[in-house]
Amino acid sequence: MNETALRYFRVEAKELVAGLEAGLVSYEKSPEVLPDLFRLAHTLKGSARVVRREAIADLAHAMEDVLAYHREAGSRLATQEVMELLGIVDAVRSELASNAARPATAQGPSEARELDFETVRVSLSEMDGLAAGLLDAAALATALRAEVTAFAELRRNLGSDAAAERIAEQERRFTTFTDALELGLGRLGQQANLLRLLDASMAFAELERAAHDAAVLTGKQVAFTTRGGDLKLDGHVLAPLRGALLHLVRNAVAHGIEAPEVRQARGKALPGQVEVLVERRGQRIAFVVTDDGGGVQLEAVRRAAAERGLLDEGADDMDLIFRPGVSTAESVSDLAGRGVGLDAVRAVVRQLKGTVEVRSNADIGTTFELVVPVSLSSLRALVVGIGASRLLVPLDTVIATVALSPSNCAARADSRALIHEGSALALHDLQSWLEPNAKPSEPRLALVLRTSRGQVALAATSLVGTRDITIRSLPAAAGRAELVLGTAFDSNGDPELVLDAEGLGLTARGVARAEPAGRAKRRRILVVDDSLTTRMLEQSILEGAGYEVDLASTGKEGLEKAMQAEYGLIVTDVEMPGMDGYEFTAETRRRPELRAVPVIMVSSLGSEESRQRGADAGISAYIVKGEFDQNDFLGVVREYIR
Repeated sequence: MNETALRYFRVEAKELVAGLEAGLVSYEKSPEVLPDLFRLAHTLKGSARVVRREAIADLAHAMEDVLAYHREAGSRLATQEVMELLGIVDAVRSELASNAARPATAQGPSEARELDFETVRVSLSEMDGLAAGLLDAAALATALRAEVTAFAELRRNLGSDAAAERIAEQERRFTTFTDALELGLGRLGQQANLLRLLDASMAFAELERAAHDAAVLTGKQVAFTTRGGDLKLDGHVLAPLRGALLHLVRNAVAHGIEAPEVRQARGKALPGQVEVLVERRGQRIAFVVTDDGGGVQLEAVRRAAAERGLLDEGADDMDLIFRPGVSTAESVSDLAGRGVGLDAVRAVVRQLKGTVEVRSNADIGTTFELVVPVSLSSLRALVVGIGASRLLVPLDTVIATVALSPSNCAARADSRALIHEGSALALHDLQSWLEPNAKPSEPRLALVLRTSRGQVALAATSLVGTRDITIRSLPAAAGRAELVLGTAFDSNGDPELVLDAEGLGLTARGVARAEPAGRAKRRRILVVDDSLTTRMLEQSILEGAGYEVDLASTGKEGLEKAMQAEYGLIVTDVEMPGMDGYEFTAETRRRPELRAVPVIMVSSLGSEESRQRGADAGISAYIVKGEFDQNDFLGVVREYIR
């Protein structure tokens, strides 16, 4: 059999199986899906016959027979029939896995599914964009190769009087083509990042199946809902959390939702509710599993922990549910009683360097929150003009945009407030942070942003529009810059800052973000660079390593700050307006107060001449931006600051 045909069959079959599973899970509340289920089974049977996968075709035929009977008779599938059909779906999935040379294992309900977070399916338009970018880059590379050939020919004729002029022209052409190629490759990188992101909803069908199977096995009535499925995430985040979320959903049904007669006796509605929510919180992603059941029975938890010798003096009751071997189930079943699960949930989250929290109220319900860092995520952002700068604001945090006028903008002692819907919100003007040396611009509008601590207002000069962006998180070794969620790239390949509304909310109320435990602050470092992005990147790395950091955007400003405070180290750029890095460093060497302070130069200039100029000016170390590595950077910093 042609391998290409088999490959296409596997892709189609996975989608057909997913459709059958989703339809069967929703059948009880939507019996009108029966004709669609029949069509899917029929299509699967025919496709399997074409590629001679008889075992799959026979399984699909068995489903088709059952569905055809009820379709023609106008009758409903019994609950037991739905479970048996779901069992056939699992068998088909196992056959697909074994046909793809991946060993199938004996699995229970909803465990046989093969959820592949390492493979993505993309639209033709997205692939067209990537293909067009590759063609453009290839054309530029060909043109650049021709220029190299021309330059080689020119070198062989250096005796000509016009050689110098031709060399200069050739250098300009090299620069033009190189810049265009770098821009094109940058866009390709952005497109590739977008293609690797998955909708969070990719995990929802499996979770719904788990809730359905658990409800049938326990005789409970459960309604399963989801939110946040359109949030795009890296598959490397979804994949390891799969098992944890499955366990929490099953746990919500088995331990949380009460039996129908118990809910009725308590005056609670049927069916019981289980919800999975996925949402972005700053630089992290939260997976929230909530049920409206009876809550965690803390006395039963303490008894179970005591029976197993796991009850420590002063132990937090809620923390006991994460201990291995602790279970409040009265008997062992496929879903509960073995004391295995929540300890594994916490272990997975800790591996991802995240946190897990649980809140529970008797007879009201329980909520588990898994919060993990994410390397890439995609969202829609509002592009905001603040003075001459642009800032990206996640659109889902924007409640309203308000044109400023004397009627809604009130003056305070040294600031302004926005009057919005009966509340006075401090109006935060970030221009002084973005453009410390620019003449202040009069803001024309305000953005009202949503945070966990209430609403905050941000002054802006203009609204540029909206854009889909892929956020790049700050480096792993970095702490959090208070106001920065991450960076994204514009159409020219230049980085732009993405505002962290949550950070703005904390700053508005004078609340500092918690520092990681055991991290002691050490000596202060001054970072001097005219690039806002570079300043923020270096600041985040240094603060994440425990240093106090001050910033300056020009050599002149840096010199003024260096004279006013005591620094253990200075990090400077080379190319800056006014006083460049060489002049700045030389000036610090001339001043007795600064002569002993080490200076590290970080520059895009990598030539030996640039390094020598830095050494002549008196620098302690030279780092090329193109070779920048955060660990190496911190290693150099630690070498010079004690």
